[in-house]
Amino acid sequence: MDRNPQGSPRIRRRYLDHNSKVALYVDLGNFCLFHLAVESASLNGGFGRALNSIRMIA
Repeated sequence: MDRNPQGSPRIRRRYLDHNSKVALYVDLGNFCLFHLAVESASLNGGFGRALNSIRMIA
C-alpha cells in the first residue's frame, strides 16, 4: 500500500470490518495500513521449548 492515510478503499474496508473499534482512529493523519511479509519467526515457549520457523517464499 502507499503512504496515503486512506490507503486502498478495499483494504481499508476489510480492515474496518474485522476491527470495528479502529474506526475512531483510521482517519487520523498518522494512521496507515501496511503489509508484512514474514520470512521467519521464533517462539520461546518456556524452558527447553524454543522453536524456529522458517517459511520459504516463492
